[in-house]
Amino acid sequence: MVKRVMFSSMILLIGFVGLVEAKSAKDYVDSGLRKEVNKAVQDYNKAIQLDPNCLEAYFLRGQTYERKGEYDKAIQDLNKAIELKPESWVTHCVRSRIYMKRKEYDKAIQDYSWMKDYKKRGWAYLKKGEYDKAIQDLNKALQLDPSGHEVYYFRGLAYVYKGEYDKAIQDLNKTIQYYPEEVSAYNVIALIHATCPESKYRDGAKAVELTEKALSLAGEKWHCVSILAASYAEAGQFDNAVRMQEKAIKLAKAENSEYKNIVAAEAEEQLRSYKQRKPWREYPE
Repeated sequence: MVKRVMFSSMILLIGFVGLVEAKSAKDYVDSGLRKEVNKAVQDYNKAIQLDPNCLEAYFLRGQTYERKGEYDKAIQDLNKAIELKPESWVTHCVRSRIYMKRKEYDKAIQDYSWMKDYKKRGWAYLKKGEYDKAIQDLNKALQLDPSGHEVYYFRGLAYVYKGEYDKAIQDLNKTIQYYPEEVSAYNVIALIHATCPESKYRDGAKAVELTEKALSLAGEKWHCVSILAASYAEAGQFDNAVRMQEKAIKLAKAENSEYKNIVAAEAEEQLRSYKQRKPWREYPE
């Protein structure tokens, strides 16, 4: 009788241990949130194996793939998450962000249209080079939030590319008014004053002042130093322009930037121009 009771107790104990150790899809999702990306993916895989319609696992695995730079896998997971919950705003938001990284602007625009996010759709149109559509969307965004500094900045860039420099400067100054630490706004206005093809907008002294402000906020970033060089050149201070451009090139080579190979040739051309005591002319980017 005693043996029978002990045996029954052991069976019950084994059963309870099994129940304690069993994990649900949600357990693996929660576990993945606490782990580094590779181990997190493994947990999300297990969650999906247990529940092939686990929305949270697809969404979080998609985000994790984005962090790993595996955008195809990320999009595939986010598409599945949207299939499971088409009204998920945050999933559309993450997917559109990846589309922008991949320069798939039309797909991003589709998501922003669904989201009714005029600011981001305006930015996508701007990146696509459709400046009038960008301005239309950014106008709508400002109607919803008249103090949106990013919207003024994006619209200012659109006006720059359209050659409407008065409107561009006005919007960029609005950007600074609402967010005085927006380094890019100082830089773009400085570029207009330093390099604009239309002489009436050029003012070397203002350009130097604006770029020095940008440098005080951002530190010695190579592109800020390069803009200061262009500003010095417009002000006729070519020795300073050469010195700053040489410094900018040195900084660019040291930075681990995806742009350094693209800008290297132009940076060297700018340096040659300053050595020949010629200012630089270009459109701000």
